[in-house]
Amino acid sequence: MRNLFYRNKDPSRISGGEKEKSPEEAGKPREREKKKGLFWDVVFYLSLIALVAGVLLVKSGGNGAPVSIGGFSIHTVLTSSMEDELPQGTLVVTRQVDPASLQIGDDITYMRDETTTVTHRIVGIIEDYDGTGQRAFETRGTMNKEKDRLPVPAANVVGKVVFHNDVLGHIMSFLSRFWHLLLLFLLLFAGLIWSVQSWRKAGKE
Repeated sequence: MRNLFYRNKDPSRISGGEKEKSPEEAGKPREREKKKGLFWDVVFYLSLIALVAGVLLVKSGGNGAPVSIGGFSIHTVLTSSMEDELPQGTLVVTRQVDPASLQIGDDITYMRDETTTVTHRIVGIIEDYDGTGQRAFETRGTMNKEKDRLPVPAANVVGKVVFHNDVLGHIMSFLSRFWHLLLLFLLLFAGLIWSVQSWRKAGKE
């Protein structure tokens, strides 16, 4: 009778009402945790790559034409001729545009010579510059009383300013001066993160 009594009992009631989870159900939390960890790994390494790339772009753009990626260029303002709008050291992002779309009042970055970029404001437009049929732009720094001596041919325009930030400029300028130490630190940090994750994974297994 005693054996019959237990045989007729619902196993779920004997164990306190909880049913055993199937292997599929038991594995779902672990799978979600693994996907979450993978997501943050991707975010971390993408941020790492973006930071290093940004530093190297600013560094490479400091002497010569800024490096362009997807039509966008990054560099820092080197003078105070636009101090009221773009203080010296400001990080500037420019985008390549059709010269025909540029208007008076736009801030542009252009090549003054083979190694020097200048960011000034368009104050005049010449539609047929020197009989070439191409546009040229009269520019001026907002802090300067006179416009720049020579017009800027459309071919010399690097791009139109689409973003600028003073604080980011100083940060990137600082990092570009010590980029080798930054890279070493980031590699050590990435190695530490990888070691901790490996240790945690081994502990769970």
